[in-house]
Amino acid sequence: MSRRLLVRAISYVIVAFIISFVLSLQNLKRAKRYEDVISNNYYYALSELMSGVTKIDYALEKCAYSSDDLMIATLCAEIFREADVSGRALSMLPVRELSLEYTTKFISQTGDYAYYLTKKASRGEKITEKEREQLMSLAGGTARLMGEVRKASGRINDEEIDLATIDFSDGEDMTVGDIKKLEREFSEYPVLVYDGPFSDETDGERELLKKVDVVSEMEIKNKIVKFLSVQDETVSFSGERNEDGVELMSFTAGEYSVDATKRGGILMRVISDRSADTAKLSTEKALLKANQILDENGFLGFRETYHIKSDNLLTVNFAKHIGKTVIYPELIKITISLEDGSVVNFDSAGFIKNYKERIIEDVSGTADAARGKLSSELSVLAYSPAIIPTDGTGETLSHEFTCKTKDEKHCLVYINPKTLREDRILILLEDESGTLVM
Repeated sequence: MSRRLLVRAISYVIVAFIISFVLSLQNLKRAKRYEDVISNNYYYALSELMSGVTKIDYALEKCAYSSDDLMIATLCAEIFREADVSGRALSMLPVRELSLEYTTKFISQTGDYAYYLTKKASRGEKITEKEREQLMSLAGGTARLMGEVRKASGRINDEEIDLATIDFSDGEDMTVGDIKKLEREFSEYPVLVYDGPFSDETDGERELLKKVDVVSEMEIKNKIVKFLSVQDETVSFSGERNEDGVELMSFTAGEYSVDATKRGGILMRVISDRSADTAKLSTEKALLKANQILDENGFLGFRETYHIKSDNLLTVNFAKHIGKTVIYPELIKITISLEDGSVVNFDSAGFIKNYKERIIEDVSGTADAARGKLSSELSVLAYSPAIIPTDGTGETLSHEFTCKTKDEKHCLVYINPKTLREDRILILLEDESGTLVM
């Protein structure tokens, strides 16, 4: 073979190798993209399943603490809705490979049974004790399902497992094995016969802003300097905007972004990405600091309702009080650094949008009757009249009972003083970080 032919042959081989290598890379990238799509779809499905089952679980738990058929019907409507969400999420997972037919059937039956009770209540028929017991039997199943999905989600978040690479037919895999074990439990379920509290729930009429005048840029600057304890030269005007009908003036103050109402110059929102490396202040001292900041800046009559601690920051929800009555629509939220007691974030939109002059009706005459409507599963720890939001821009005066369950959990029950029916039930989630509500 001539030298020219040899060089040409080697060139062809090299070109063929390069083409093959490039095609292999493209195939690998295509396969990786395919795996990412599968993994993202599975993760989204697990997240949706987790959300839906969690809501079902808490709604079923609320049913145990309710003695009002209308409230149970409302909760059953929520269960039916979330069962549909959970069922659709479950259908996105490899049901056949995991043999999840019984789990799918359990979620479907839970939704169907809740729908049956909703329709029954809508006809004015009473929910029987046996039907309540069946609801409680469902609660045990949803609690176990929630635990297994949470465990799987935790392992995914910790990058212990990759959903795209799991062999779902492998019963020895820890995740697959746990889910299949749960599936066997659901196969033994009998066949059944056949919705801080109130945050972001209302959007009021902005009556507060109708009674005040437009203020100057300098007036707002002075308020920012006082509120954040910053130097005057760090505050600069950055423009105007409209948010849901509220005219705002925006400012920057070093690492802070601040919005204040054009009318009245009320600080509505303070945002920063500040962090705290250590916690030098106790929760009690930080709560006192939060109260002090509100009082010194003209936000009077507010009391703490709930708080949560995370990453050396304490976020506190405050609600307006008139006498002994708590006004939940008028909310303020503030985050305090446990490192130095400074403001990290602030939001008074609930107060600004929902404030109005209120004449509080005396409902003490029906307090005892309302207490008598509480479930025998609950013992009362505290009582207060409360104005709570309803759908849309509405609100209603209610009896608020802080209760303890037989298994030492806490919940809030709201009973209408006129109808003596339950307006709302909220379950308190309490740990060393603080208190949240469901």
